[in-house]
Amino acid sequence: MKRCEFVIFYPFLIMLFIPLPAGWAKITVKDDQAVSGVLAVEGDNWLGQFSQKEGSLLIVSKLAAGKEETIKIVPFFSEQIKAESIINCEATQQTEENVKITATLTAGDRHIQGEFIFDQNGAVQINPRENMTGLLVYAPIAYGVIPCRYLNSNIYDPKINPHGDALYLPAENIFMGLLKGENAILICAWPQEGQKLSLLRDKNQAEEDLFPALRIALDGKTIYLGRLAASGIWHEEQLDNRFFEKDVTIDWKIPFEARWQTQLLLGGEFMMTFPFLAKGNKNIWPIYGEYTYPVTYNKDKAIFHLSKKISPCGKVLIYALEGDSITPVEFARRYLAGTIDVFKEHPRLPDRPLDEIGINWCIGRRFLCDVFSRSRPGIQIRQRQFFHQVMDDFSRTFLVIKNRLEEYESFIRQMEAKITSWKDKESGKPAFQAFFDDMANNLEELKTEYHAVIEDKTPQELYHHDMVEVVQRLESLFDDDNLQLPCPEVADILFSIKLWERGHHGGATIFGSYLVKWYQQTGQDYADNPDLIDYVQEARKAIRAVKLGCWKYETVYYNILPYQKN
Repeated sequence: MKRCEFVIFYPFLIMLFIPLPAGWAKITVKDDQAVSGVLAVEGDNWLGQFSQKEGSLLIVSKLAAGKEETIKIVPFFSEQIKAESIINCEATQQTEENVKITATLTAGDRHIQGEFIFDQNGAVQINPRENMTGLLVYAPIAYGVIPCRYLNSNIYDPKINPHGDALYLPAENIFMGLLKGENAILICAWPQEGQKLSLLRDKNQAEEDLFPALRIALDGKTIYLGRLAASGIWHEEQLDNRFFEKDVTIDWKIPFEARWQTQLLLGGEFMMTFPFLAKGNKNIWPIYGEYTYPVTYNKDKAIFHLSKKISPCGKVLIYALEGDSITPVEFARRYLAGTIDVFKEHPRLPDRPLDEIGINWCIGRRFLCDVFSRSRPGIQIRQRQFFHQVMDDFSRTFLVIKNRLEEYESFIRQMEAKITSWKDKESGKPAFQAFFDDMANNLEELKTEYHAVIEDKTPQELYHHDMVEVVQRLESLFDDDNLQLPCPEVADILFSIKLWERGHHGGATIFGSYLVKWYQQTGQDYADNPDLIDYVQEARKAIRAVKLGCWKYETVYYNILPYQKN
């Protein structure tokens, strides 16, 4: 299946996260149910309306030029039985910061109860109570997105996924609906697992290129919903040969500071997330070599420069992930602290000690080769001390790489055990078996590439070789008072190092690339089968646990400065 249909670039979520300025308007409540059947909750630039007649909550965002956009939220008891009217609705708690509305609704012959807590930003916390099993959220969703920090986001396009009445998404704590017009985003976040998320279709609607609604099964748990509006808050761009081997500035302008990013086709093989960097950055990808970095900015202008290594791939999306108070990451942090799994910080494994002496492995190898290739008097004591520091740096690096390779092998063993247990549990069910076979094939492909890189040696064997045949031999040479220069043996020893190429330039890149591809495809390819969603989520959670992004070779720029206007 092709993976170049689209890419994203998310901006900040504007309404929800700006710090409250002095004089921010209080939330007001107007109960007009006796006359119009509406209880209204109003903030500075938003309005929430509980409609008795429709049995729903309307959240209206006030846009520029007098325009308004509306999201409709309808609680339900089951997929077939949704709220029809409101029989009781009142403000049960009110402060300057938030208002709690308690509502009882009818659904068939049942009553549904829930709490709706609004804050000054216009976000609403919904606490399900009696018989409220889920929500229908109606909005013109052009793309559904499951964002992720270390791996690729998953993007759901109604034009690419045209079959069936719904797409069943891996509900991994956060969802973004990019709304028609590129000026608004619907965001939902929740702290626990167990919820079910699906994008609905309506083949009778006039606009078949939109998802008309999002269905959320709450599993008895709280959810936070926000409506974010700003001009150009997300953007879709069509990439073709016009962008090949030259800088092309697109018409869309970067609206605010953040970590903006998109997904591009790397090496003709898989999609990879690329953050927008300041113009002038260079990059080297270990497998693909040096290339011009494909997405940059100059002031508020976004610039693409594609090539054979990162080629045009059709439609891409642009969005901001983090780096400011009004991004998806900060929305999650604001309401749910550090409980969003796809945004959790991963400890960064250093490839050099914290008291780094200023020589990384590549530079250190070239430096030592140069020193020992020239004719000169013997090595001075000060130089010997420095060389031992370099060897100490190498030793720590080798240990980190060994541990990282062992983590890869542990993942392979654990996934083998998972897939075997899944097959045993669901034996005799063809739909399940096809999925499990796909997972097993993905794992076998990963194993083949990984073992080719490490030449079927264990990480411990590679580590032992480098410590004995490289570090110890070099240290003995340095300490030899009769050492004659030039000494070409030093270069031979340095270029016999095994761990670096396998762990950094080869193993980490191949392993990381396969997992990025596997993670995204697993979330994308099985969205038409609700019976598989638990296994999809479990597989993706296992991949996230490998902590991709700990090394810069595994994903592109794991941690960069956000875009800043200059």
